[in-house]
Amino acid sequence: MVKYKEFKLGDLFEIQKVKGINKSKLVNPNISTNEYDYVTRTSLNNGIESTTDFVCDVPYNEPNTFSLGLLQMTFFYRERSWYAGQFVRKIIPKFKLNTKIALYFNTIFSRLSKVLLSVLVRHVDNVFRDSKVRLPVTDADEIDFNYMEQYIAELEQQRLAELDSYLKATGLNDYGLTDEDKKILAYKPIFQEFKIVDLFNVVNTHSILKSQVANLENGNVPYLTAAEGNNAVLKYINCPKEWIDEGNCVFIGGKTMVAVSYTHLTLPTKRAV
Repeated sequence: MVKYKEFKLGDLFEIQKVKGINKSKLVNPNISTNEYDYVTRTSLNNGIESTTDFVCDVPYNEPNTFSLGLLQMTFFYRERSWYAGQFVRKIIPKFKLNTKIALYFNTIFSRLSKVLLSVLVRHVDNVFRDSKVRLPVTDADEIDFNYMEQYIAELEQQRLAELDSYLKATGLNDYGLTDEDKKILAYKPIFQEFKIVDLFNVVNTHSILKSQVANLENGNVPYLTAAEGNNAVLKYINCPKEWIDEGNCVFIGGKTMVAVSYTHLTLPTKRAV
């Protein structure tokens, strides 16, 4: 039977402000041999917006720490040395940390995100320090780090076993790459910047109010709004042809700025590209 005990995060971790740098200061960004991650407030890609070589006159943050992006209050384990953008905190453990223990704590931290989102940014540090978490302990009431490592290891083995079963069931566990596959994987594309207006025509669409379509139902024309969910489709309607904008375009909601693509006729209410 696993025994648990409450601990104050401030007794286990330090939370610190870090010196943020702009992306323009990065050195040779996004090269595969870069030694440092560039971490921002994004909740995507483990918080990594780019990578960089060493940046002179700017202290990097040590590995085996956590980053906290203050926009969405997302925590990520930092296995490598890293630089930070604006509005990022560094969480430093007061104990020896490895990858498995970090994964255990990352799950605990994720539950704290909602709490931090409910307070002002200036109170985040104190709320983090005062927050209490339940952790497994030994008979001596000390944190059982061995249990944490074993627990994560068992989860990893379970997921690998599930993946192996899936590959066997689908016949994907025994295959080789063709010469064409190897050629595709070896291909290194060259990237170049282009202006969006050189590639797309940016035009305003019809602006149809919700009140105008309130009684229009059971159609096959999607009525789009500035909403973020459901690919921006509020409902499908019957409507006059003069209301309809052509498909094969990218629709941008003017409120959420979420871009979605459409290959059929659409009825957006804001702007389309």
